[in-house]
Amino acid sequence: MADIPEASILAEYDSQRDLYAAYSVKLRELIHELLNEQRIQVHAVTSRVKGREELRNKILRPGSQYETLADVTDIAGIRINRGPVHDRPGKLYR
Repeated sequence: MADIPEASILAEYDSQRDLYAAYSVKLRELIHELLNEQRIQVHAVTSRVKGREELRNKILRPGSQYETLADVTDIAGIRINRGPVHDRPGKLYR
């Protein structure tokens, strides 16, 4: 089994975390704006950046094959919460 380049991936993450955070905020704002334009009601649109320890745990999992930070697919994420199922009047998509 090849050595996992943990230190280099985490160093790359440290240098780019603010960029990922800004990206996720802008994407959250854009999605919220698009939903509003289409009059699609949602409870919340949130964004997040994977924490350093979460990333470390992920790249150290048995069987992981991460060589660079670009190999990790979920560093930043967006969640659209429509609220409780009983409050949903229709489908999200028109």
